[in-house]
Amino acid sequence: MLATLVACGGTSSNDSSNASSPASSNNDIVNKNGDSITQLQGFYQATVGGKKFISLVLPANGGVARWYGWYFNKPLTPDADPDLYSGNLTLGINGAAQSNGADIRIYFGNTLNSRSASFSQASLDSFQSTITNVVTKTSETISATAQIVLKDSLQGTWEGTWSSAGNTLASKKIIFDGNGVLTSMEPFYNCKVNANELLLTARAGNLYDAAITLRSDQPAGNCAWVTNGVSVTFSGVGFIHTSPVAGKKRLELMLLDTDGRGISFWGDL
Repeated sequence: MLATLVACGGTSSNDSSNASSPASSNNDIVNKNGDSITQLQGFYQATVGGKKFISLVLPANGGVARWYGWYFNKPLTPDADPDLYSGNLTLGINGAAQSNGADIRIYFGNTLNSRSASFSQASLDSFQSTITNVVTKTSETISATAQIVLKDSLQGTWEGTWSSAGNTLASKKIIFDGNGVLTSMEPFYNCKVNANELLLTARAGNLYDAAITLRSDQPAGNCAWVTNGVSVTFSGVGFIHTSPVAGKKRLELMLLDTDGRGISFWGDL
């Protein structure tokens, strides 16, 4: 039972005017010592332990980039209930980037944990990273390749799955009009949401800033995210890529609270 409101392009495109292709490695941005400043931004995909791992890196601001990761680590439901990764990366030189200690958050099941992250060989084409649990000293290695973010409009009916706290709610629709304005969405379990309370705002790189508010006037006991009559706002990112389902495109959303807990949605059109 879904007790909570659920977290640059796709793998390919046949229309080059309709997609933002992965850029080639950019090694000509250098510092005063002649070292190449790490370039890392866009949509990347990897396979970790036989499971799909996708990530999105937002353009750096002041040498710090925001990183999001979706790890679809459920063998029986490969496109539902991903582990959600989020945090900041400080970009270094010569393909290096790292978190500031253990400030990468991973939300899985209904559990929030911390990780440290070290990136190497990072570029606009690919990256390698080691994500380490600082308590158990175990780690996972990710070798990801850049994919394409589609420039397509949000217009249409996206049908897919909301996920949160280890639970999923499938076959739900989000509908946008020709201006990319949300016109309707089916409710998350018992968490009441009006259409104008899920907002996607276009930003550079064919990405969207995403936000959703769960109001304080939820029916008593129906929405686990809302307690003590206090509304909750999640924020994050959205983007469109080519779906693994032939002939379709996919909208990905991740929306988090300030601690890194949150909800995700993927839907095809």
